[in-house]
Amino acid sequence: MKNIILIGAGSQMTKDHIPTVERRGDLKIVAVIDKDFDKAKQFARIYGAKAYSDIGEIKTFNNIDAAIVCVPHNQYAPICDTLAKNKIATLREKPAAMSSQEMAKTISQFRKYDTYLQVCVQRRFSQIYELVKGLIRNIGKIYSIQASYTMCVSEMSGWRGDRNVMGGGVVIDMGYHMIDLLTYIFGRPDRVYA
Repeated sequence: MKNIILIGAGSQMTKDHIPTVERRGDLKIVAVIDKDFDKAKQFARIYGAKAYSDIGEIKTFNNIDAAIVCVPHNQYAPICDTLAKNKIATLREKPAAMSSQEMAKTISQFRKYDTYLQVCVQRRFSQIYELVKGLIRNIGKIYSIQASYTMCVSEMSGWRGDRNVMGGGVVIDMGYHMIDLLTYIFGRPDRVYA
């Protein structure tokens, strides 16, 4: 049995990750961390786990094998730093980082402490993209792909409406999905123009 901690108890965690953990017989949730302590307590109670409002409240990371992290984009770096230093294998939601410098530092930390970091993107598991991938064979050779996405950040509510928290709008937030889907469906490109 592997002990895991859940960091962030928002919709992505509750919709995708918790059901996946529940389907597995080899994972045990031992802690739930969320800034909304009542929400953390609610989920912790279900799983017989401990609740925290901040990762800094955990006194010891002994007997914790892995973490799943789903938080606003600007909160990943310090959380991942703590997890790396404690040699906790980590699965985090996209984006990989808010900048290339942040990503380089994060990768360096996980390598230094000899543990794992994986970045999760979930759109490719949608049935529509599975269908598209299957239909591509009928089209033939693909020579060019154009993708566009628009997003009015100023009209969005919650943390996604704050550019400093979401870190880059379309490119980091939704562009990440585009790149993942394009490489999933079509494979790695020969050339990219942006």
